[in-house]
Amino acid sequence: MGRESLEDKANRLVEEGKVKHINTFKNSIFEVAGDSGNYSVIIGANNSTCTCKYFTLKGGLCSHILAARIYANKKGIKIPNISPQINNG
Repeated sequence: MGRESLEDKANRLVEEGKVKHINTFKNSIFEVAGDSGNYSVIIGANNSTCTCKYFTLKGGLCSHILAARIYANKKGIKIPNISPQINNG
């Protein structure tokens, strides 16, 4: 069996109820229970960030950010409608 794709993992996290919307003011804040811990995801007008190790080290789109976006879309939560530009710093 191959490695789970980013999209498959994000969808699994949503389906398993592991994404929670905390609040939205200027940014949308989510808590995502990942496979290796709980992570905070912030989706803003100019960037998205996550506290996971993958994002911290590589700065790329992680499954937690994608899961938060999928969750928001399914629940009708308004978040900035931008391509997921990543800010690692």
